[in-house]
Amino acid sequence: MAAFLLAVTAAVCSPWEMMADGLTAATAASQKAAICEKTSSGTEAFSGKKLAVFGNSITAARNSWAFRVRDSLGFSAFYNGSVGSSVWGRRVRPEGVAQNYGDPGFAGIGNSSHPSAQARNNNCAVVHIQKFLAEKPDFVPDIIILSYGTNDRLTEEREPAMKEILRRKRCSGRHSDAKLSTDDAFGLTGGMAWCLQTLMERFPEARIIVLSPIQANTGLDKYRDKNSDNLLKMRTMKKLCRIYGAEFVDCYHNCGIDASNVDKVLLDGLHPNAAGQSLHASYIISRLVGTRR
Repeated sequence: MAAFLLAVTAAVCSPWEMMADGLTAATAASQKAAICEKTSSGTEAFSGKKLAVFGNSITAARNSWAFRVRDSLGFSAFYNGSVGSSVWGRRVRPEGVAQNYGDPGFAGIGNSSHPSAQARNNNCAVVHIQKFLAEKPDFVPDIIILSYGTNDRLTEEREPAMKEILRRKRCSGRHSDAKLSTDDAFGLTGGMAWCLQTLMERFPEARIIVLSPIQANTGLDKYRDKNSDNLLKMRTMKKLCRIYGAEFVDCYHNCGIDASNVDKVLLDGLHPNAAGQSLHASYIISRLVGTRR
């Protein structure tokens, strides 16, 4: 067993020698030590497990945290339902209301470059999860990780108030009509609440984790307000995790991407490069291993 753990640690940790370009030596060494220490003692717990992830372009990207988590921890099955430019909930836009997956005339799901305005409007966690449940009925994940928020607006038309979500959650055990429907799944509040409710009902044994957004480079004019907006959205995300009993992982403050290095670890001020992806992944892995149940 000792030899096996040493081999696993070497396999997981060796990429750091190449991936930490652009980081200070101290930061790279600290992150490497944390991931190696935790992974060497915990990776066997994930062998044979299934992982499903959902998110935006930061999760969908090649070599994102999601693929690094899969490879480092040795999951036996993996589903990535992420699409670039996505948000948590359904939206009302001039082209119409976001559809549900399977609606007659469903326009599909598209990122910001998709030619269909309706497909772009459909690009949300609610529809991503509807698609997963419809197309992968036999995939039963042991761990589900959701990573949205970066592209969400602070408020959306038809978005339910937090007090209404809390009231419905308290009553849902006694009144079936108190449960949220997709007619409630608008904006960050309604969309995230519907996703958590739906996933917990469908997969009661799964460990469900919500990741916060990461920090952006606010030195760039187009992202000047991004971090302050993300912090406000994170307050809502934390509350919903408490209400539904999901884990909240604060990547914004803790993953190692911050004002001191955003110019070195982000490609464009928002999306991580290889070094940033390594920081992001190593923190998520350390949380998975260190707080597994």
